[in-house]
Amino acid sequence: MIKPLHEYVVIRPADPPETAGGILIPAAYRDHTANRRSFIRESNSFCAGIVVSVGKGLKESATKRHIPDLEIGSKVFFKRAEAIDVPGENDGLIIVREESVAFEYVEEA
Repeated sequence: MIKPLHEYVVIRPADPPETAGGILIPAAYRDHTANRRSFIRESNSFCAGIVVSVGKGLKESATKRHIPDLEIGSKVFFKRAEAIDVPGENDGLIIVREESVAFEYVEEA
C-alpha cells in the first residue's frame, strides 16, 4: 500500500459515475481504456477516479496542519495533465496534489 505525504492523494482512475442531471462525458474519455496512462498525460481536461489514500496535509506552521478535504473512497474528478503514474507493482494508480482535484461527486440521498 502506498501512503502519500503532505498534500498528495493517490487515485485509481475509474469510469465517471452515471448522472441523472445530464452531465455529458466526452466520448474520448470512454474510448481511452486501452491506453489510459498516455491519455491521462496528454490531455488537459479532467479524469474520474476513486481516492485510495490521502496524505496528512501540508504544514502551515510548526503547530498547524491543513487537513485534507478528501477521504478514502471519494469519487473525484482531477486534472489529467497533473497526474503522475505510481511506479512499481501498483499498476493503474496515480498521484496528484489535493489542489489538482476539481470536485468530488456526491450522490444525492
